[in-house]
Amino acid sequence: MKKLTAFLLAISILVSISTVFAYAEHTHKAGVYSAGYTDLGHVYICKDCGTTVTEPHELDKSGKCACGYVDHTHSAGTYSAGYTDWGHVYVCKDCGTTVTEPHELGESGKCACGYVDHTHKAFGYMPSNLGLGHIYLCIDCGTSVVEPHDFAENGRCDCGYVDVDNADVITILLQPFDRVISYFKYYISVFVVSFKYGYRIGSGM
Repeated sequence: MKKLTAFLLAISILVSISTVFAYAEHTHKAGVYSAGYTDLGHVYICKDCGTTVTEPHELDKSGKCACGYVDHTHSAGTYSAGYTDWGHVYVCKDCGTTVTEPHELGESGKCACGYVDHTHKAFGYMPSNLGLGHIYLCIDCGTSVVEPHDFAENGRCDCGYVDVDNADVITILLQPFDRVISYFKYYISVFVVSFKYGYRIGSGM
């Protein structure tokens, strides 16, 4: 029995060693590129070793990469559902690349994606607000807004969250009821915004 165990152990060690030496550093060779690419690069599986490789594009003199990407000025077709304060997403109608970029505001303060630069208004706040901040849907434009708490002198934020270290006893005791009301108002805002901007609901959350 001991001899059999020693034999099996020796075989296991030899297999492990052969596996280690079987791999050698080499230049990966692209077989089939994964579906889709971005401005940053592409993904493929090396046809020699099976490793999944993520790398930046290598452009030839014409500005084209072997994966199919072409360096050019992207043209927005249909913007993806939703946008945030910082930007939007669309698929280039010329090459199919997914593009994430900041808003470009015209003289009216409006972006082609539909975003309008303005002061957002909250009607109710998302139930997941924590000590760091809260989330709400702007009742005017449907944008999902993430921002830090703004505490009043009594230690209470409009979202219902209370800074217990700086709040009075009454404010702390009323916090559960205060937050329930805020949550109820949030779901009303979801209904209103979904009615006005349905496809934008949940963006940025």
